[in-house]
Amino acid sequence: MSSQSICIDPGPVIQLTAFPRNSAIRTLWDRWEKEDRLILAPSLLFYDISNILSAYIRQGVLSPRTVQAVLQACRALPIQLVDGPEVQVKALQISERYNLPVGYDPHYLALADYLDKELWTYDRRLAVAVNQAGPAHRVRWIGKKQEMASL
Repeated sequence: MSSQSICIDPGPVIQLTAFPRNSAIRTLWDRWEKEDRLILAPSLLFYDISNILSAYIRQGVLSPRTVQAVLQACRALPIQLVDGPEVQVKALQISERYNLPVGYDPHYLALADYLDKELWTYDRRLAVAVNQAGPAHRVRWIGKKQEMASL
């Protein structure tokens, strides 16, 4: 796997497609493209994105029509989906280690760990929980503009 590869969770994808005025993610994504980064995610990425977008509809953040367009834009992004039993087994181990609910988050961490890559996320809670536990995983939080400047 190329050292130019990174792993992402749904946060950057949703921010890029549903909230296009977010200049921080646009700048970061443009940089990844310029650097010819291979963007990787577990095969459950679009299930997770659909779940989040469904919540946005229920909360009145986005209309059903907008969500359909966002989902289509998400699927058009150059993201390589990865699957395998190793990732699933590692996800269960990570869930236990960090006391995370068994679900989506451990799979993103497991893929990044399995491939020895950074995981980029908008989920501050996840980044803090994992990074405070030690250097085993490299989780990069995208949430602050001042942090974006140093990346």
